[in-house]
Amino acid sequence: MLQSQTVILHLPKTRSASNERLLPGIGTRSTLQSDKWQASPYYATSCAMKALLPWDPPCVLPVIQWLLRGQRPDGGWGWFDRSSPEETAYALQSLILARKAGLSIDLACLARGAAYLSPFDGSEPADIHPKLWIAKGLYRPLHVVRSAVLAAQAMCVRALGEEHNGR
Repeated sequence: MLQSQTVILHLPKTRSASNERLLPGIGTRSTLQSDKWQASPYYATSCAMKALLPWDPPCVLPVIQWLLRGQRPDGGWGWFDRSSPEETAYALQSLILARKAGLSIDLACLARGAAYLSPFDGSEPADIHPKLWIAKGLYRPLHVVRSAVLAAQAMCVRALGEEHNGR
């Protein structure tokens, strides 16, 4: 029988030299590809962004720069040879959350990502969605990919609509 354990991490209220060790090398290539279960760094990056943005938005600026530089000419993101809807969804989620936290994110970047993602719903064949999840072999959990793509699309509609309406 599997046992679960809860770990509570108490983050300091403010950023200082003494707590910089919590974020060693964030945004560097070596830390972005360290997830054990995902071949692409975009999933782990989106998880880290969700955790760190409420605590200290400026601490993720190197990650934001890495994400912005990684957008491909087709508007998507992809760690390997091409953009993929799943990786684009994780990148867009990260950037939209950063924008909501008050960081400056170019709306044109979000719009290009949304345009790339618009024809997909996450259930397309494997040649569109690479197998990025790792177990004994690579696989694609359809419902995880689909929820990431649909969530990013909804977040884009809201973020771009709020800006258009002046909010």
